[in-house]
This record gives sequence, C-alpha cells and structure tokens, in this order.
Amino acid sequence: MFTSIFAFVSSFSIFVYPILFLFGAVIGAAVNWYVDKYGWVKRFRSPWRKSDKLKRVWFDFIPILGWFNLRRFGENLQKLSDSEIVAGIDSKWFWIRPLFVELFVAFGLVLLYWWEVCRNGLLCEAEFTESLETAILRFVAHVFLLTLLLAASLTDLDDFIIPANLTIIGTIVGLIFVTIFPQALLPATELYFYQNNKSQIANEKLTPYPVPLHFCSPDRVDVLRDYGVGVGRLGKSEISDSNLRNKKSCWELGVQFFVFTFFWLFWCFAMLDRIWYFQLSFRWALLLFFRNLLRVPSTKYWLILSFFVLAILFFMVFFTSFPDSVNHHYLMSGFIGLVAGMWLIWSVRLVAGFVLGVEAMGFGDVVLMGMIGVFVGWQSCVVIFFLAPFAGIIPSLVGLLLGRGRMIPYGPFISIAALLLIIFWSPIWLTIEPILFQSSLQVAIATQILILLLGVMLICWKKIKEKL
Repeated sequence: MFTSIFAFVSSFSIFVYPILFLFGAVIGAAVNWYVDKYGWVKRFRSPWRKSDKLKRVWFDFIPILGWFNLRRFGENLQKLSDSEIVAGIDSKWFWIRPLFVELFVAFGLVLLYWWEVCRNGLLCEAEFTESLETAILRFVAHVFLLTLLLAASLTDLDDFIIPANLTIIGTIVGLIFVTIFPQALLPATELYFYQNNKSQIANEKLTPYPVPLHFCSPDRVDVLRDYGVGVGRLGKSEISDSNLRNKKSCWELGVQFFVFTFFWLFWCFAMLDRIWYFQLSFRWALLLFFRNLLRVPSTKYWLILSFFVLAILFFMVFFTSFPDSVNHHYLMSGFIGLVAGMWLIWSVRLVAGFVLGVEAMGFGDVVLMGMIGVFVGWQSCVVIFFLAPFAGIIPSLVGLLLGRGRMIPYGPFISIAALLLIIFWSPIWLTIEPILFQSSLQVAIATQILILLLGVMLICWKKIKEKL
C-alpha cells in the first residue's frame, strides 16, 4: 500500500513543491493558533481564535496573505480604550512574527523535502541509496517533530512554558511511529557481523547500506537481521536462518517486559503533577507528596493510561511474535531515547537547583528533550545537549538587547540544536561515531561526570560571588 502511494507521489514530483509550500503555510497557521490558545496568556492574534471584539473577514483566514489585512488591528490600536484592547494585539507590529512563522514553515517544508528526499542529504556515505518510501517516511517524521518543536519554542518565548499536551502527544506518537516504521529514524552506519557459529565471529565488514539508528549503534552487535540488505527498508532478511537467534525463553521475555515497564512508568511518573517540599523532613515531604497526587484529578488519568499501555505491552511480549521481530528493538530504542533525553536535562536541573537554590530549567525542557530522544535516539540527545548552549548564544544576546531580562527560555535552544542535528546529520554522525559511541556505557558515565563537574563549577562560582 505504502509503496504504491509513494510511487504515485514520485510520478507527480513537479507538483510536490507547490503542494508542500501550501501545506507548510497551513501548518504554520495551525502553530500560530496553538500558541495563542495554549499559552499561559490566552491571545487572539491568530484569525482562527474567535473573539467578540474583533470582526474578521474571509481574507483574514488565508495563511500568509491574511496577515497583511490583519495588520489593520495594530494600526487602529491607539484609537481603542484599555477595555477594548485584545490580548496579543499589543503593538502596531504584532502581525510580523505570525507572518514569519507561516513563511518559515512553508519554505522550510520545501527545503527539507529537497534536502532529505531529493538530495539524500542525511545519508552518511555518498554511495548509499535507499527507497523513496524510507526517505519520505523519515521526512514525515521530521516534519511532525519540528512542528511540535516550533510550537513549543514559541510558547516558551511568550510565557516561559511548554504545554504538556504537546509533549505527551509527541512522545506517544513518536513511540508508535518508530516502532512501526523504524526506517524513518536517522540513517547510520555500523560494523555488521555475519556469524558462522555461536563462538566465533567471522568476516566483519561495514554495512553496505544505511541502517536506522538504534540504541546499540554503532556497537558491534547483529540486531538488524530482518533489515533488507541493500534495500533500505524493512523486509525479508537476506541473512540465512542459521544466524537468527533462538526463540526467547520466558525468562528473557520477562526481563524485556520489565525493561519496557520501567521506561514507561518512568515517563508517566515524570508527567505527574508532583510537589516535593525540601524544607520539610523526608517523612512529611513524602506524605504530602502522595496526598497531593491523590488530590490532583490528572493522577487517575495517568494511572489508567499507564496500566492500559502496560496491558498492551504484556500481550505483545508474551502472546505475539513481537519480541522476535526487529520492531521490538526500535521500541526499545524509542524508550531509551526518551529516558536518556529526559535525564540529561533533569540531572542538570537537579544539580543547578541544588547548588543555586533556584529553578535553573523548567520541567517542560525535560519532557521536550525526552520527546526529541524518541525520534532521534539517545546518541543524538547527547549531541543536542552539548550543542544547545552554543545554538542559543545569538538568540540570548538578541533577547538581552530587546530587554527581555536575564530569564531566557531554554526550549528554543534545544529546538534549534535538534534542527541543526537533523540538517547536518551526515557530517555529525561520521564525526562522532568513531569518537564517542564505541561504548554506550562509557559515554553515559562521561556525560554524567561532566554534569557533576558543572555542579562543582557552580559551587565555586557561588563562593566567589559571596566573597566579592
């Protein structure tokens, strides 16, 4: 089915760019509507937001072009009394940013399609080829992710919040998508082994085709036995049946289900409305912690969701062939990317908060990084973690010059770093693969040590400021 759809799309390639531009403009308009509706302050800049004080005409609802007509509200701002002013329309130039957002998404979709699908710009080796289906699936995944990141960044810029409904939907959709369509993940190379027997590995060589980035990449393990060699899509394996692993025992299935359960409950626990009173004793803080959870209405919904998903995972692990398929490996990759991305920001938040006594990063940044990790893998989260501060240098300086104060949202920096990683994935992966990721455990330990050293540096800086 998907093959025929992608073949149909490729046959009308001359119309793809105009359609993508129009579709991008509509997505940009949807982002503007979302930012106005779900920000901390409810605004009415978007024509799709109904307001009794503003009279819209049909031309206002056209993406991009409509903003040239909507600017009349800003031009008439001085004639209105305080009671007539609408939230969001607070200056003559209120329409500039929404217009730029829609233009950015419209041109961005066209350029991203040209780069990823037409130019194969994400492939790590020049001689690699892959199917059109794989390229378009990856493009769709990145459009979805980057749209969510744009919406999160704009709400963070406006009100220093990242709406939970955005990251919840993005995380769940991402886990489902990477499990069903793992070829949509970032392409990577790794050492691939053909095993003659259980005790000896022979004839090691580099993969002659791009493989989806998984949680073991690029460790030397054979995990892609069901990945079509030279095809670039999931299909029948060309590796002999003698190389397939034996069917998992009940013990192995139990361990796998336990790991899935731990990752899923970790995320559900993180999303709860939690309050911890550090000024109280541990006993009283723990008591108030659970009392608050019982009083919050959202707790019961999270309990229902967590047990519902666990029931599905239990059925899939013990009563289907899912554990013997390649898809279970990529569900694990999504979960590890989720937890690793969250923990990178969460640990910095805890260390900086403990040392400085203030909230260094919002928890929205934590769950945003986790959502990104589902789509791009834990390896990419490490790159984004170190790239985000540099990606935010120029926007931070602009914010200071515009008088936004010392509080600067971190979500846009994470989003910019994720965009840069996707666009420049090929040189990034070829650079970091042999240097950083030959051992996953070493990278995890080294990253955590750096975060602890950050805490030591902050303590020293705090002492120096107290002495001055």
